Amino acid sequence: MTSPEKADPLARASRRPRLDERWDWMWILVFIGLLGFLALTRLYALDAKPFHHDESLFAYYGWIQSTGDYASHDPLLHGPLQIQILGFVFAVGRKLGILGDGFMAARLPAALCGIAFVFPLLGLRRQLGRLGILFAIVILSVSPAFWYYSRFCRNEMLMVFVTLALTLAILRAWRSRRPARWIAGSCLLGAALLCVKENALFLLFDAATFLVLTGLFAVWVARSRTKPGRPWVGAGHISVPRAFFRSVARRRYIWITGFAMGLVLLQVVYTNGFNTDWKPSFFGHYGKILDYWTDQHQEQRLYGEFHYYLPIIALYEPFVSFLVVAALVSTACRDRRFLPGLLLTILAAGLGTLIGEYDRRGWEGIVRLAQGMATFRTPVLLTSFHMTQPWQLGLAFVIGWLTLFGTWKAFRARRLFRAWLVWWTGLSLLQYGYAGEKVPWLAIHILLPMILLTADLMAAWWRKSTDSFALQQAFAVVFTICCVVNLAQGYRLCFVHPTNPGELLVYNHTQPQMHRVGLEMRDLCKASPKDKSLFIQGEAVWPLIWYIHGFDNSYVGSVDDPAWTQTRLLVCDLDYAYNHPEIEERFELACVPLRRAWMPEPLHPFTPLAKVVDGPRQRPSPREDRPAADLRSLGDNPSTEDLAEWAEGENREIREARTMYGSRAWQTLARYVVNRIPWDARKSAQPVEVYVGRPR
Repeated sequence: MTSPEKADPLARASRRPRLDERWDWMWILVFIGLLGFLALTRLYALDAKPFHHDESLFAYYGWIQSTGDYASHDPLLHGPLQIQILGFVFAVGRKLGILGDGFMAARLPAALCGIAFVFPLLGLRRQLGRLGILFAIVILSVSPAFWYYSRFCRNEMLMVFVTLALTLAILRAWRSRRPARWIAGSCLLGAALLCVKENALFLLFDAATFLVLTGLFAVWVARSRTKPGRPWVGAGHISVPRAFFRSVARRRYIWITGFAMGLVLLQVVYTNGFNTDWKPSFFGHYGKILDYWTDQHQEQRLYGEFHYYLPIIALYEPFVSFLVVAALVSTACRDRRFLPGLLLTILAAGLGTLIGEYDRRGWEGIVRLAQGMATFRTPVLLTSFHMTQPWQLGLAFVIGWLTLFGTWKAFRARRLFRAWLVWWTGLSLLQYGYAGEKVPWLAIHILLPMILLTADLMAAWWRKSTDSFALQQAFAVVFTICCVVNLAQGYRLCFVHPTNPGELLVYNHTQPQMHRVGLEMRDLCKASPKDKSLFIQGEAVWPLIWYIHGFDNSYVGSVDDPAWTQTRLLVCDLDYAYNHPEIEERFELACVPLRRAWMPEPLHPFTPLAKVVDGPRQRPSPREDRPAADLRSLGDNPSTEDLAEWAEGENREIREARTMYGSRAWQTLARYVVNRIPWDARKSAQPVEVYVGRPR
């Protein structure tokens, strides 16, 4: 009788003999210790940090959901599953009298997902082995990005957990003799991924293109075997698309049931349990969400350069970045086609840069650039890909070429799962670099496949070096030092600098002063629940509305004639106080920082060359939140021309202050990397300030 592995070439190709798949008590104790470390670092002082603007949105609408009044879903909040989970946690907490609907309960789902990701990882022992899983859990546990956003009320960690669970379900569906439950689970988890966030479409696109790539590899294998005298070194008859469609044909009723279950889940989530106040179908909601984020992508409201995520990854994950690059270089050097591959890499970089230069200047401009005179035109291609410099297009070409190269090498080495990780990592770098909305928490979705790839490479290298004890010990020492460095970075990020704009992972965060104001407001609401004792207006509505949720004794929003005699604490924008002089007469005002955000500008180490290549700076750096006191210098009724001239001078001053050349740039960068000190933070921290007033 034919064994299942002989009958299924995909299983035979993906099955690698492992000496480290069995679990013994020592390894179980190690994983229990790592689980305890995760629980401690994710849950300790979870409610101490001020609530971020985005956190307050999710938490407040989650509380509305728990009361049964959540009548519609805003596309700004991505998929509704995060809101519904928060509502469930708040409702259960209130009913049991544990946690309730406070700050810790709001961050608890993200923290639990930041702990529970260990369990789907344990199921990947056939792909990563025991050592690979150990390396992956250790790196993810001490990763500053995963650590910080496991203590953050957003849907990133929920998406990480669902992604890992979906990966495990798909792999088990391929290998199991009874795949019905795994097929159904894959369909449900795929639907859940669509309910969490719309960038699930990136992952689905990566999986679809990987299926196509494996089909092309299977065709190449078939053609190479027909050539006489040419030994085949491929990975067997790997044809994932053919195996997939064969599985669908043989188990069509299971697949139909799984898809039906997924559609039911989508319908339940996107109609909030078939709520009649919501839109009648998932498709209407999801189309509205995609339209909204497509517009945001085109508008580039939260702007970032194409290479936005590379400094974040290099700064917070230096070991992972170095190992992935070193693995690519080592693989290329061992290949007999090393020189052609190196030449192709250089050609990709040069071709991309040349195309970008032509797009920005034209041939005449390139000739004049060589003569020392830069001329510019509208860069259509660069603008379409959300790039500002031609070298960024060259970088995209290099990432694309190295992704194809690494995936092909993994195929030839019979490493199907490694090929998927390489493909997933490369496409994620390109996709999130292209996306118009750039925020640091999206780096999580690039780091996840990169860390899994790093763990797989480390485990493979460790097994190959079993004969060299000294080499293994040296590697263990280096890995331990890197983990300690990341542990120190994560501790500083989560407990020392959780609101410091100098940390690239801290984005536009609420400041501790405003956190104390919010707690004071909540105490006032508890002390006098029937009095209209608060007035909140403008920028401070979020996050303060979360601090006072559950109390109906405040004016929220712009009110022309509030009951000033009853107001015991007032928070408003600076220009609102300027336009209402009676506020200053009745209240003693203090200017309090609400949020701080800072994005470093590109550094130019070679002053003469940079000024020739860059030419005049095209991108303005407006300071959107200008204190009203600065505007008073223009008089009571400034003209449009005066305002435009003042804004242009302000923008020019900021641009000049944020553009640095020569050795000063590198010195400032070193101070930032070591101490997280932003250069010229007074002009680049983009402060948002409000007035906090108490009765005189």
